Amino acid sequence: MTIAQGTSFTSGERTALKNLISSHADWSQYRSVVINGRATHEMTVPELIDCANQFGIDHLVCSLAASPSSQNAIASTPAPVAPAPASAPAYGPHLPHLPDTAPDADTSAPDSEAAPAAPAQDMESILSGVAPFMHPDMMKELESKLVPIFEAASAQSVAPVIVYRGKQMDSNPDGSTPAIRSGQERLGALFGIRGKNADFKCTIWSSASAPAPDPHYQFNIQTMHIIMQCLEDGGDIWLTGHSGTGKTTLVKEIASRTGRGFFRFSMNRQTELSEYMGQRLPDENMKLPFVAGAFVKAWTTQGALILIDEITMLQAGNAAMFATALDEGVITIPETGEDIYKADGVTIIACDNTNGTGDQTGLYGGTNEASLALRDRFEACLEMHYLPVAKEAKLLQDKTGLAAGAATALCQFAAVQRKGVRNDDMDAPITLRRLSAWAKRIVGGIESKLAFEVSVLNSASPDDALALTGLAELHAKHSDIDTLAAGQTVTTESGSQTSPEGKSSASDFAGAETVTS
Repeated sequence: MTIAQGTSFTSGERTALKNLISSHADWSQYRSVVINGRATHEMTVPELIDCANQFGIDHLVCSLAASPSSQNAIASTPAPVAPAPASAPAYGPHLPHLPDTAPDADTSAPDSEAAPAAPAQDMESILSGVAPFMHPDMMKELESKLVPIFEAASAQSVAPVIVYRGKQMDSNPDGSTPAIRSGQERLGALFGIRGKNADFKCTIWSSASAPAPDPHYQFNIQTMHIIMQCLEDGGDIWLTGHSGTGKTTLVKEIASRTGRGFFRFSMNRQTELSEYMGQRLPDENMKLPFVAGAFVKAWTTQGALILIDEITMLQAGNAAMFATALDEGVITIPETGEDIYKADGVTIIACDNTNGTGDQTGLYGGTNEASLALRDRFEACLEMHYLPVAKEAKLLQDKTGLAAGAATALCQFAAVQRKGVRNDDMDAPITLRRLSAWAKRIVGGIESKLAFEVSVLNSASPDDALALTGLAELHAKHSDIDTLAAGQTVTTESGSQTSPEGKSSASDFAGAETVTS
């Protein structure tokens, strides 16, 4: 029997209701997840009623508990204390260790109307005063309601419920076992990088669905330190940068190396939230139950990294939902009115060609200016850049098998072209995807000039194609690239030599200045 909203309570009943709620076994988790850690004396009456209905506490129990004998016995029963576990899970360097009491124990000031402490009594003695005046069936119902309350109050210890920046789940939406924090690893060892802050400790998760790593990915230690610091603190992140700077791949690599589940959602101007949140669909009985969408499933998967690709493509109304989700850790399903709370450890990373303030380059049509409310919800905004020539050439060589000297020549050409984009000489930069396509065609036996045309030139705008053709004549000697790719040495007009292993600068034969992007 639920308590209807609008029900009036006497002062004693309201105090009894607060105490019944705070002594319930699920109070710690409810307090952390639903009401943001507030105490019962800070809750409104409608909130108290919602909570009571969740816990199965009805008005009759409140009335009985408000009587002088029962109020002192139940309301003043101390909250159960949980022993510290033998070994607390790894929480990361910025998070406190598990306390000696239940994580969400109510340590705030007592309710102003709470009754003074009194020794606890057993349920039989409390009910004996009212039993003669009640029907036996009503007594049985009352006893069934009070049994779990007395059991919780008299328990010597309870298993701690750990809630950290999200709701702890019993299972993932697909029925699998939720990931947990299984340990820590040094930043340097985790991502294969050296330098300052390489000893920063990163939390490792145990997701069985973490993606496979790319052993060739090149990480920047400063970028990784900032990102992992945000993840340890539970902060969401915005990555911005030109197409092809590795934003999406970076998020996937983080998920892979930290053992997290990875979910990617691509946005466009036609995206409707029902595609990802869920919608009512007919079932075999011709009814229309609500079926949760892919985003809701990701949102409730413990430890997940959720990538929102091109978030500024969303219409303003749809983007507002993400602002609320990031701020409050909850999404509301319009069709059902249900609040879906974020699972423990879930982090959102937005990847966009802009920083949310609009497209200043004119390259990315369809993007919108994100509201300040949305941008302000992200703890960090990092700009991603193209790799320096040496690192990009190494990556290109590892991924395609192109000889080092030829790979360096391609990357030197790309660096010069990207400088032209920064100087407004061209519109769109050559991405690593285009370089990889060019390199693969060469490795497959296609001459460099034709490979360049089909992989780079033909997909460019007319103005860029004209500029690229002229740039290639100056800085991409296709015959030299073919020679290096075939495993032979190139001798330049100046007399210097470049081997297929790239032991001398490709700029000697390509005529390109060294540019780091």
